[in-house]
Amino acid sequence: MFEGSGLREMVKLPEGEWALAGKLKKSQLREIENKVLLIRVISMLCVALILYLLYVQLTGKAKLDIKVRERTNELQRANETIEASNEELIAIEEELREQNRMLESKEQELRYLAYHDAVTGAYNRTYFNQHLEEQRAAAERMGRKLALLYLDLDQFKLVNDTLGHTFGDILLKEAALRLQGIEVEPYPGLAFYRIGGDEFTLILPHIEDPDAGERLAAQVIELFRQPFYLKGAEYYLTASVGIAIFPDHGADAPALVKNADKAMYAAKEAGKNRYKSYEDNDQAGASELMELRSYLRKALSRGELELYYQPQIQAGSARLVGMEALLRWNHPKLGPVSPQRFIPLAEETGLIVEIGGVGAPRRLRAEQSVAGGGFSRAAHRG
Repeated sequence: MFEGSGLREMVKLPEGEWALAGKLKKSQLREIENKVLLIRVISMLCVALILYLLYVQLTGKAKLDIKVRERTNELQRANETIEASNEELIAIEEELREQNRMLESKEQELRYLAYHDAVTGAYNRTYFNQHLEEQRAAAERMGRKLALLYLDLDQFKLVNDTLGHTFGDILLKEAALRLQGIEVEPYPGLAFYRIGGDEFTLILPHIEDPDAGERLAAQVIELFRQPFYLKGAEYYLTASVGIAIFPDHGADAPALVKNADKAMYAAKEAGKNRYKSYEDNDQAGASELMELRSYLRKALSRGELELYYQPQIQAGSARLVGMEALLRWNHPKLGPVSPQRFIPLAEETGLIVEIGGVGAPRRLRAEQSVAGGGFSRAAHRG
């Protein structure tokens, strides 16, 4: 009865074994079959969805791996570019450093040339003016005194014009070396400068003893008592030094230089080879001396120098035996200027060579005239 039934179950009981079975209606079976089919379809769809999701995940991972590899390659290329750029920057930086070192070297060279004299290597006038103002301002702030020494080499222009500028430069170098050899321990902060020609200056920035400037000047003069050796011969050149003290002899740098210069000319006027401190009563004489030097330079071009001839008479026979040539200066403003005044100035400034050149042709003609008249040759003096 229930042989073909799918709902058959054997049950064992004490009374015996029983077969329990049930048979569903066809409609219920179809309904169950439909549900089972639906469940299968849904299961298959779920499986398909899971497979799809797995596919998507797997393919996404592959794409991600590709992107990661691409990005990694990009980063590697970028890193290589950065390393190359870094090497280039390092090379540029090194080149800039080298150029900076060259510029610093050039700057130091230019600064040296700007502040040092080309002949002697000493500080020049530019640095002197700057340093003097700095030291003067410092002395004013601290209420202390400063000494300025103005030095001029006596007879330098004569030696320079006679031997030539090459030997004149050698002499200036030797003079600078002698000044450099001054013992600085008694004179803290001492510095010297070549401000032009044969003129040097020394700045003593701190003096407590009022005689310190004069002691230094005496030491400088002593340095130049030793001979200079040029062309295998000895040449003696002395020095004249002027001293000016801040603030006693000038409240500012230009006044201090001016008065030290005047004191130096006063030392020359007093006989050279000495030092002299600035004094107010020396101002007129120093100014006149400076003015006379200026006039003497112009006298050559203006033809103000003249030769006069003084006859020489033999005492026993009263016979004219010769003529003496005398050089005279007739200035349009000052009138006749004594040779005792302008000849030393001409020797000091080196103009004596040019003056000799002016008078030589006239003197030669006079000698020829005297010789033609049967007289002896004339003696010459300024």
